[in-house]
Amino acid sequence: MSATTEPLAGFAPVPFVTDANREQALESLAAAYAQPHGLSILTGAPGCGLSALVSEHLQRIAKKHDGDVVAVHIDVRGATVAGVLLSILERFGYPLPDANETESLAMTHVIAQHQTDHGTPPILAFDNVDEAKPPILRLIVELANMKQQRQSTYRMVLAGGDGLSHIIAAEVMQPVRKRVACEARVEIMAEAESRQLIRMLLEANQQETDDQSVEVLWHAGRGLPGRITRLVADSVGAHAPLPADMLSPTGDAFEEPSDATEIRRIPGDAQSAIPFDDGGTETLGDDQAPYGEILVNCNGQLLERYVIRRRKVLIGRAPHNDIVLPSRWVSRHHAIIICKPDAANLIDVNSTNGMSVNSRQVRQQALMHSDIVVIGDYRLKYRNAKARRRDEADPLSETRVQRILAPEVAKREAESTITPKKRRPRRKR
Repeated sequence: MSATTEPLAGFAPVPFVTDANREQALESLAAAYAQPHGLSILTGAPGCGLSALVSEHLQRIAKKHDGDVVAVHIDVRGATVAGVLLSILERFGYPLPDANETESLAMTHVIAQHQTDHGTPPILAFDNVDEAKPPILRLIVELANMKQQRQSTYRMVLAGGDGLSHIIAAEVMQPVRKRVACEARVEIMAEAESRQLIRMLLEANQQETDDQSVEVLWHAGRGLPGRITRLVADSVGAHAPLPADMLSPTGDAFEEPSDATEIRRIPGDAQSAIPFDDGGTETLGDDQAPYGEILVNCNGQLLERYVIRRRKVLIGRAPHNDIVLPSRWVSRHHAIIICKPDAANLIDVNSTNGMSVNSRQVRQQALMHSDIVVIGDYRLKYRNAKARRRDEADPLSETRVQRILAPEVAKREAESTITPKKRRPRRKR
């Protein structure tokens, strides 16, 4: 695929091609907004364009009501309650950066009630709800419970992956569940629409749209608009845009995690991009490596061979981790591996940039012998000849992960900061 003669300043996104499935979903979302307690649940595979679909829905609602409807679109993945409330207030035109959560919530309620009284109830759209922290889920329940006379104060759209359905089914989410007026799922794009999207993206970025390039990108994109967009961005040498920026920005920011320096998305074909150099090493025996070993590789060069001798392996940027990956793309505590003699469970501990196993983005994964884990700029090969079966990893809730992680982190931090006690001077008699 040929590149342009002039370097690209960025990546030019284009609107998604709407197919029958997306149009049907948009019609269902519009019908739900018209109901007094309308709340919509939107699910789909990662990269299918949920955020763009929600943005299009909000634009259509605003256009239909001549811009009188206040629409708030926020990605709640990693967000804080204070950050979400501030974003809502900013969209309403009343930013209160110094207000506490109670004051912000009360203010949003007052403003939203005023809007609803005038026949244009505001709409809250939250992306990646399946990856939201428990405090955000509690906030969503509280917002869903707000009422004004005989209708709900807010119309709402909750979007996320397949895990969202399990979250909505939980007992504590009953106030949300009873309001559901629309449930839609966005499937992958048809071949014709996928190819058309690829050609539009290439043309928008001054690239040749030859059949071979389109064919390669179509097979790699798997019919997922978000994946296609990232692949095209990588292929033209531009920085891959964030999901929220692919088609239309949300326009609302939230507080980033404290150690988030920059978001970097791992390309879907990361495993085949750079050959893994394991130095020709042989797998160690049970007596030498009771839980296997991990080879750390960066840019095709073997950096470290970590022998697993304990049941919990911490991976991250901080120096007290078992495997230290000094990179701005890596969170302080990025992942943890729970080990058994014949198996290992890799768990993302709410990192900023995520991780992938064998080129597939995961939050949790049971590891097999020779699996490749990509974290930031590093590629880690898990080697354990006894781990030959892909047993399903035991799903751990965020609470359980924190129970596992917190004592380990505290222990390692304490070990790394222990200093000899100073002797007290003896008193002169």
